[in-house]
Amino acid sequence: MLTILAYGCLLLLFIPKINLISVAGENAGLRIDDFMIACFAGWLLLARRRARVSRRLEYLFGAFILAGVASALLNGSSLLYVLRPIEYFMFFYAGAVLCQRVRLDRIIAAWLIVNAGIMVLQSTGLVGAFSIGTYVEASTDRVMGVTGGPWEISALLNLILACYAFGRGVRQVIRNLVIGLLLLSLVLLTGARSGVAAHVFLLACYLLYCCFHKTTRVKAAVFSGLALAGTVALVLNSEPLQARTGSLFRSQNLAYAAEVYAKTDVSLGTKVDINTVAATGFALDPEKYDISWVVRMQKWSYVAKCYQSQDPLRWLFGMGPGVWGPAVDGGWLRMITEHGIVGTGLFLAFLLTLGAHNRMLLACALVLMLNMCFIDIYLAYKMMSMFFFIAGFSHAQERLRPSLRHTVAPTPVPATAVTASP
Repeated sequence: MLTILAYGCLLLLFIPKINLISVAGENAGLRIDDFMIACFAGWLLLARRRARVSRRLEYLFGAFILAGVASALLNGSSLLYVLRPIEYFMFFYAGAVLCQRVRLDRIIAAWLIVNAGIMVLQSTGLVGAFSIGTYVEASTDRVMGVTGGPWEISALLNLILACYAFGRGVRQVIRNLVIGLLLLSLVLLTGARSGVAAHVFLLACYLLYCCFHKTTRVKAAVFSGLALAGTVALVLNSEPLQARTGSLFRSQNLAYAAEVYAKTDVSLGTKVDINTVAATGFALDPEKYDISWVVRMQKWSYVAKCYQSQDPLRWLFGMGPGVWGPAVDGGWLRMITEHGIVGTGLFLAFLLTLGAHNRMLLACALVLMLNMCFIDIYLAYKMMSMFFFIAGFSHAQERLRPSLRHTVAPTPVPATAVTASP
């Protein structure tokens, strides 16, 4: 029964988000996923004993949730944003259950094939997408696969690169660099600049990882140079990216940020709609400023000034999860202002503990942290469900491996979850 439920969670990773019941003021409503996971939750918790999940990880994540509850009660904010991470964490247990039955590299490959196909069709205008749970007509400008937006699918492609960016053999290096470039071409289709930046950064880290390892140094350096040249060529020739980056590096943007912060009035506190703040009060000149930067500066200035004006208790526990509505467009700023120093510290401790003894999970955590700079990615359902599924799978596999060495009957678990593909 437990295995069947875990496969049900796995299936949810492949289907789009479809709202069954809309929630006023929120982009995401109640989906079939929510009902399924609510029914599965009790059974999935049984995976704790079977997979020998680390109690320290559970305690840290539980403490993060409790800090969110305390912040919500302190500020009278909605508990909806506290329940979301609990729902996402159920995928951790689903991954832990399936770690002895399927191969992670095959799951990732299947997910990638499905989404790559949909993204190509979306880029040609043949199919639409379920943006924020509602079907929208085809748009060839920015693709999103089965996720809620181009920013989310780009972060997921970063996550997949983190899973592949390991392996010291020359053949593995060649394969992983080719996969990295193919993934980059898909990220470029989304036009998500933060996703492209994170992807290039991860590729650069992998190139250094290859070049400084003595057994593959010379050959890997050659292929790394070719991969770097291919990366630069892809980025420079990406039309969706060029269309959105023309005014990003102008000096006026920095001057504008200082001006916005100085003029921002926070007398209304959290009673104001953060998106209304971003849309009024300052002129948006696309010929002079980067619009995405301008909108972020308006939101961030208001949020930061509001938080700065709070009493020390709210610095510690935040102003309440979800107080800023659907999007602040900055995950770290959102987390520290909503969850406070305590909640943010517990979340960071969870991520670092998760990757402490597993380089792949450390890379996955790095992907999450990078994307949180400009996106509220830790609240994104598809991204976090995949992140926790990979984390639970890899973590449980690593903890079970010593006991499996003394077992005769079961099929042996691959030494490396992703790089062991045939």
